[in-house]
Order: sequence, then C-alpha cells, then structure tokens
Amino acid sequence: MVFIFFIYRSENPKRMTRTAKTDKARTDKDRAQRRRIVAILKKPLFWVSLGALLGALALNNLASAYTLRNGLLTHIPDALFEVLPFIPYAWPYDVLSLMLIGLLAWQLAKDRPEDAPVLIFAMAGMHYIRAFCIFVNPIAPPHGSPDGLFEEIASSPDMVQGSIPSGHTMSGVFIAMYLRGPARIIAWCLVVAMMALMLLARGHYTIDLVIGFILGYAAYMFCEHTLRRIKALRGAGKRDCANTTGAFKSKRRLSRS
Repeated sequence: MVFIFFIYRSENPKRMTRTAKTDKARTDKDRAQRRRIVAILKKPLFWVSLGALLGALALNNLASAYTLRNGLLTHIPDALFEVLPFIPYAWPYDVLSLMLIGLLAWQLAKDRPEDAPVLIFAMAGMHYIRAFCIFVNPIAPPHGSPDGLFEEIASSPDMVQGSIPSGHTMSGVFIAMYLRGPARIIAWCLVVAMMALMLLARGHYTIDLVIGFILGYAAYMFCEHTLRRIKALRGAGKRDCANTTGAFKSKRRLSRS
C-alpha cells in the first residue's frame, strides 16, 4: 500500500503541475539573477573599481619594495611571541584569506551583485591607506616570518610586505561584517583562525592585527552607510518616476474627458 501511495503521489497531475511551476519559478529567478550580474559586469564603474583595487595592491608592493631596498624597515618587539609556539608556514592563512574572498564573491553573485563596485572601492581605499602606512611607518615583518603563498609564487624578494596594518585582517573583517546568514558565521571563524595562524607563523605583530581590525571595521561602516544612501536615492528616484507617470496618465484621462 505504501508503494502504491508513493506511485500515486509521483504521478499525481496536481503535484506534477506544482513541481513544474516551482521549477519554472526557480529557472526564472536564476535567469533574472544572471541578467543582474551581466548588467553589473557591463557597467564601467565596476571595472574602474577593480582597477582602483589592483592599483592599490600594486602601490602596496611598491611601498614595500622601496622601504626594503633603502634599508628603512625596522623590527619591533612583541610580548606574545615570547609565549606562543612558532609554526614556520604562512600558506595556511593565505588559503583562509582566499576562502574569505570566495565567500564574498558567492554572496555577491547570489544576492547583491549591485553592491560589488562600492565594496571593491572600499577595499581599494583600505589598501591605499595601508600603502601610505608602509611609507610613513616602515615596520618590517617579524624575525623568522616565512614566505607566504603569494611570495612563493612570485619568487621575488621585493614581495616582502610591510607590516602595519595587516592586510589579511582588515580585508577579512570587512568581508565578515558584510556577509549575511551562515556565511557570516563561517567568515568570522575563518578570520579568527587566520589571525591566530598569523601570530603563530610570525606573519604579523599583534599591533598589526589590532590596527587591521579597526581599519576593516571602519571601512565597512563607511561602505554600509554609502550603500544605504544609494538604495535610498534609488527608491526616491523610482517613487518620483511613478508619481510622474501617474500624473501624466491623469492628465491624459482629463483631456480625453
């Protein structure tokens, strides 16, 4: 009897119709989301923001190379290094950083692709500030700091990055605060693990992580305020357009009567 019941449910026309409608709605939603993503990719503002971020990363590298070649980098003490064990691997926290970027890209593509240019501009601003900090306060990475994943790929001594603030931390905090739902919890776990691994691998001083955390939080608050203003302006524009259309239709009806 149970077998017959399941056969009836699977071949029930009403159930098949509901399933078809659900599949069609899901397909339409996916198509609409793809159109939104393509629309963002076609906008010059997206590519300008991406260029600004790449320029900021390049400026970070130039600042680090300049301070390294001119012997300006200095080391500072850190009390935590006296009690923490040393793990001579930097690639784990680089991998966690890439995972955070992947989470951000997934959430943007899934829910809010329109936010991408503002987010990228905010991240570019953080890295421009970091490049300025490297110029004015050239602190070298801690003694014994291993090469990270990107330094090993580049195989260049000029990839030795300045220390203050931590770029991994400020970007990770920024991303974790932007994400929503389960992705935010996962992101915060990744950020905490990444910061712990950076201390254990002597990738950054404790002060680097603190300043990076503060800078990432401040950048997110500015970005969130900007996004709210943009959405409010868009809503006001739609309301004005609707009011104008309604007034025009009313005038047409009055003229006909």
